Amino acid sequence: MEPLWDIKYSIEARNYLYDSYPYTEDILIEIEKLRFTEAAIPIAGCTQIEPHVYMWTTLRHMVVYRRMPDIDPRPALWIAIVKPVD
Repeated sequence: MEPLWDIKYSIEARNYLYDSYPYTEDILIEIEKLRFTEAAIPIAGCTQIEPHVYMWTTLRHMVVYRRMPDIDPRPALWIAIVKPVD
């Protein structure tokens, strides 16, 4: 299946996900699954905080990301923040 969205990570988000691996493997997989959804909006735990900006709580993490649907040739998601939530 071809991804519908590209994913780009802020330096902060990328560093957290990769420096904390394998602890962050499950959250990384959940984020990557968004690539294959038409709207790139999770069914549960997601709140729109600005136009195209969402805060998603999943797997004991908070993810803040921006949908950029008008990028050509493929729309993108910019993952700004990934933080653990206790």
